[in-house]
Amino acid sequence: MNRVLLPIATLAALIIVLLLYNLYPTGATNTPEFRSDLFKIILEVGLLGLLAVLIKYLAEEYTRKKQHRGEQLSGILHQRLDAYADLWQKTAFCGCRDEPKLLCDDTPKNNDLRCRKQTQKGDVYETLRSWYFTNGHGFYLSHKSKKIYSKIKKLEKSDTQVGLMERNNQLDLLLSQLRSSLKYDCGIYDEVELKKDNDESVEEI
Repeated sequence: MNRVLLPIATLAALIIVLLLYNLYPTGATNTPEFRSDLFKIILEVGLLGLLAVLIKYLAEEYTRKKQHRGEQLSGILHQRLDAYADLWQKTAFCGCRDEPKLLCDDTPKNNDLRCRKQTQKGDVYETLRSWYFTNGHGFYLSHKSKKIYSKIKKLEKSDTQVGLMERNNQLDLLLSQLRSSLKYDCGIYDEVELKKDNDESVEEI
């Protein structure tokens, strides 16, 4: 603390001396006018000093909070990556949309891609909801990704009568956007790459 106060006090004293010298270059006597000027100078320098200390404190506090926030984010980064890797595996359909004669296994293994010809309404959201709530991974989802998750939920709960393949194609588009958003959350994509990837997904669908 003394290392901070001593330079400030020294600087303040030098400023006071310089101001007094400018006012009384030939010297000053202890008169009411001199005492009044000295009081004003000390008051002004003191207020400026307090302002400087306050600014320094606020700057250090901002830096400390920013550093603490960075440490918090760094601390959950690995958990977030693990959660996102798990979600990544749950958001892909197989290529049977482009291969009409492809026969998908009626009893696919857990690590197989989801078949858009067999996936029924609500299946995808049930899987994502389990990931979000039961596994507690929704904690790591960004606001941008959460909006896409909500769109998937809305589509899965919609009463609109559409064909299975058409609905699953719409769902596939949202899942593709969700995967792109996950890349953005992890710093793999920037804003330009995110938009480009989403545009390409729309064209494919």
